[in-house]
Amino acid sequence: MSLFDKHGKLRKALGDGRLHSDREEILKLLSGRLTKEDIPALIAEPASAEELRNVFMYAAEKEMKVAVASGLQPVKVHGLGGQILVLTSRFCKSPAFSETAKIARVDAGLPAESLAIDLMRMGLRWHPLFPVPQHKSMGALIATAWEGFRNWSEGGLLAHVQAIDWMAYDGTLYRTSNNIGDAHHPDVSGFLFGSRGKLGIILSVELVLETAPTQRTAILLSMQSPKEAVEMMAQLRSVQPQPETVVYYGECATELLRQGNDESIPGSVGV
Repeated sequence: MSLFDKHGKLRKALGDGRLHSDREEILKLLSGRLTKEDIPALIAEPASAEELRNVFMYAAEKEMKVAVASGLQPVKVHGLGGQILVLTSRFCKSPAFSETAKIARVDAGLPAESLAIDLMRMGLRWHPLFPVPQHKSMGALIATAWEGFRNWSEGGLLAHVQAIDWMAYDGTLYRTSNNIGDAHHPDVSGFLFGSRGKLGIILSVELVLETAPTQRTAILLSMQSPKEAVEMMAQLRSVQPQPETVVYYGECATELLRQGNDESIPGSVGV
């Protein structure tokens, strides 16, 4: 047992969070074929914005680079030797709902599955949460540009996000909002969407909700050719009410994908 902890300053600064410096502890949180150059020097799990800022300040002091992952499952890493890997899994408090239950403030580390359960219990829904992604945090949905089944009548994921709070790697807090009444925080959510942590670490998101429908209707159509599928697509866009989701599968869908990808999809692929 070592009496001297060279990372004791950061460990103390994390408070409710956790710091993993032991090689065996670190390896348990990683996956894939790893070399010595891939394994980070430290893995930090801050539990608050202040603790995250402390990680950034420590990294700057020690001249260490910072990487980020959701931490909901073992992380595949590459070339993180000597760096600090930040996991957002401890940003996972229960969602806070507005009085009208039309807006929910959700921590970035909350699993999408957990949010889906909370919404179901309250008779609410968030449009993009279909299908419910597994082992994905809410912040990761933004950072990796996740869309799910893109919604025909309601648009993509960002159309259902009112605001995003994130922290840049210098410790500065930022907020982006598409709320017309929030003139102090311009809408730059498009830059965060798909950024994969390049601009900073997402802390929380405000989601636009609605009452869950009491029933839904599903129709299965069989198309014999890509031409019929294209014609049906045009017809579906003109009907009211607009379908929320249209899923294509089978040989016809495979042919459509192949034509749209320069014949790069093998003929044996099924959809």
